[in-house]
Formats: sequence, C-alpha cells, structure tokens
Amino acid sequence: PVHGIGSPCEFPAGTIGGFLQQLYMLWKGRPVNEEQWQLPSDGRKPLAIVVDHGLRDGSELEAAAVADWAEDLGLEAVLRQITWGPMPPPLSQAMVAARRRRYRVLYRACCKHGIGVLLTGHHAGDQAETFLLRFMRASGIDGLAGMLEASVLEPGAPGPLYGMSLPSASSPPLLMLRPLLGVTKSELVRVCEEQGHLWVEDPLNRSNKFARARVRSVLHRYDPAAYVPGARAAAEGGAGSSIIADLVTVGAACDLVRQQQEERVHGLLREVWATPEQRQEADPSGHFADFPLLRVAPFARCEPRVDVRLLTSLLQLVGSKEYPPRQQGVERLASLLRLGQLRATYMVSKCLVSPLLHTKGRFVAIRPIKPEERERRHAFRNLDEPVPPLPKGSTGA
Repeated sequence: PVHGIGSPCEFPAGTIGGFLQQLYMLWKGRPVNEEQWQLPSDGRKPLAIVVDHGLRDGSELEAAAVADWAEDLGLEAVLRQITWGPMPPPLSQAMVAARRRRYRVLYRACCKHGIGVLLTGHHAGDQAETFLLRFMRASGIDGLAGMLEASVLEPGAPGPLYGMSLPSASSPPLLMLRPLLGVTKSELVRVCEEQGHLWVEDPLNRSNKFARARVRSVLHRYDPAAYVPGARAAAEGGAGSSIIADLVTVGAACDLVRQQQEERVHGLLREVWATPEQRQEADPSGHFADFPLLRVAPFARCEPRVDVRLLTSLLQLVGSKEYPPRQQGVERLASLLRLGQLRATYMVSKCLVSPLLHTKGRFVAIRPIKPEERERRHAFRNLDEPVPPLPKGSTGA
C-alpha cells in the first residue's frame, strides 16, 4: 500500500503507473491496492464503451455500427458522443483535444457502471509511432519509454483527466491496461478476417495534416507487413519488416532505464519525506499540513539528476500542472538544496519553496502560491527567470 502524507512511504511492487502517479496517490493519501481492481465475479458482461469523436460527418453511424458489432459478440455496449458546440477545436489541435475528451468520457462511463479496469486497443504500431513522435520532441527517457502497459486514471492527477470536474463526490482511480502493445495491426486485421468480424478505418488516421498520421505513413511505407496481412517487407535490403518490432524493443529498453531511475527516485523520496514525528517537530502549528515537507540533508549526497526528477514531480503535483515544469528552475532549486543554501522563499513553477527557519534550514516545505501572493510575486526570488548575461568582458570569476 501507499500511505498518506506524513506516513511511511511503502510503494507497491510492479509497474502500475509511473512514479508521478504513485507520488500523487501518496500525497493525496490514496492507497494503491491491487485487490481493488479484481475483475467482477457477479456474472456481468464486459462493457464495450464506443466513443464517437464527432470530428467528421458520418462518424456517428460508424460508432453505432461498432456498438452493434460488440453486442453481437456477447458484450454489453454503450455509445458516447463527444460534442464540441459551436467552436470545435482547430484541426491542428483536434487530435490532442479529442484524446483528452475521449479519456474523460471513458472515465465517466466507467464510474457510472461501477467499472474499475479499462482495457484499450493500443497496438505495437501505436507504440512505435509514439516512440518516434517523442524522439522528435526530445522527450527524454520518460517519453521514449512510450505508453505503459498499466497506468492509473484519476481526476486531479497528471494526465488526460487533469482539471475535469468530478462525476461524483467519490471518484475512484481507474486502472487502465493496454494488453495489445506487443501485437501489430496486421495481426489484429488477420484475426478479424479469420473470424469474419467487420471493422472501421478512420480516414483521419491517414490525414497528413496530423503529425502522428505522417509518422504512420513513413512506418507503413518501410514496414507494410506490420499494418497489412501478407504484405512484403520494404525493398531496401528486406529489413523493413522488423522496424516496428525494433522500435518497440528500443522503447521497452528505455522503459527499463526509466524504471531503474524511478527506483533511485523512490529511494531519495524515502530519505527526504518527513515522518509524522519530524513534521510535528518542524511544523508544530500544522501550517504546511497539506503539503510536502522535506528533509534537506539527503539532497547533499544523492546521485546526479535524481533530485531533479523528484523535485520535478513534486512541483508538478503541488502546482496542479498537467505538464512538468521547466527544467531550468528545477535545476536551480536542486542545486540550492544540494549545497544547503536555500535560506529564503523561492518561487518555482508557481510554487513556493520555503525553509522552516526555526529548524535552521533542516526542512523545507513546498506549497502552491496563493492568489493574493501572485500580486506580490516579485517579493519572491523566481528561479524560473532567465539568468541575466554576464557584462561584456566579464569572466564570471
């Protein structure tokens, strides 16, 4: 289990979610217990949730057909439609906006039907495309690790549900599994053909107006066998048939590195996270009761970059950000903590990091900046601001 703030850090074994999701559950006091995601044994049929994105004419008819096919297979099916109102997103942002809304619709449907586990159809081609897209955007190891086989969806946590209104007062986390990441599209098509099942191809998936579609087009050209059953490998030396598999393998290797790095971050978190007794000593008034309270000393002996990864996650969570903060400010904060020089309140990614002065700097607290403090934010040292260049002729010594 993962205990609440101020309690011992005991993280679950396995790879459910990444460090950021586990840290969110620790901070919010949400236990992670795999038993809560056991499949129901009450005889209910699995539920197929069909989402119509509403981005093109005729999509509602296709979605209805898919729901009918699901019921023909013995599943219970529900159809959900995304409505955009009078101002649909511009085409350049349509895929990102549709993804966010899709996951929110899926989450609400699962909550309504009492479902705790969601399975998606992402396949090996999707994983290879994700790897290349993130590689082109310099996403680092976390990005190159690709989609996780298991992750957690919860409103308020980083991810596609960030910022959504809660469907109910009690909105439990949803376990999302991607069991087909090792299966190519051609294998899925072959199974459908052999079983006599129909399927729908979305033409937007072939539109070169979208970056993912452009990447998919290149992969399809050099590795057609991964997309079309019976297709031959690309002519260039016959090596094209392994491209998707190779990209997925490289992504899996990056995921192993990510997990190894996260283990080291877990270790640092256990060292810096204040125990209940330490919190009582450092913050007897409970002023920072709802926010992370950290010991400073372990930062002086941690491995390079481990502190930056931990602080990045903490700042993203405390600041309620959908995306990680800029690394410049985080690296400066890590340097101050490592050198024991954080002697004033600093602002980083719209969070305030303050030393608890009566502890002689042994503890620091991280909390979001309040609305009234934003008006006087210049009173705090902002680590996100660019460092002014040295005067001409200066050596910096």
